[in-house]
Amino acid sequence: MGDTVKESEARSARPGGKRTKKALEKTALDDFVMYKKAYELMEYTYLLLVKLPKVARPTLGAQIEKYTLSVMAQVIEIENYNNRERRYEMLCELDTDLKVLCVLARVANKHYKKQISDKNIEAWCRKLTEIITIAFGWGQKLRGKKDADKAV
Repeated sequence: MGDTVKESEARSARPGGKRTKKALEKTALDDFVMYKKAYELMEYTYLLLVKLPKVARPTLGAQIEKYTLSVMAQVIEIENYNNRERRYEMLCELDTDLKVLCVLARVANKHYKKQISDKNIEAWCRKLTEIITIAFGWGQKLRGKKDADKAV
């Protein structure tokens, strides 16, 4: 509180000084479409998890959270990997986790319709489908290149 103007200016000019909210939110992956979609999915999922009854949070909620975090981790890992074959395998794993999340969304919709509306589930499944579509397209490209590499 006893900072002079020069001291506060010097502190914010240092590398550890204050940064704007936008600078903190921006990451190197923000230009990667699948990352953006996975991030949107994660945010939306957490909004829905709050709506679950307390009884369901340690069971169904924990599984949904686990698979959502797994999807985000896999998307980040896929972006950082250069080996085509390993990327393809990781896309297959991602696809499996996304499909499990779709099943969990249906379970949540069936048992907790009062808390999570059909519109919420529809929007959630749309976000899952967007990522599945991107992953499928990318997998087809990688698979096509892998087949072309074998032919040569």
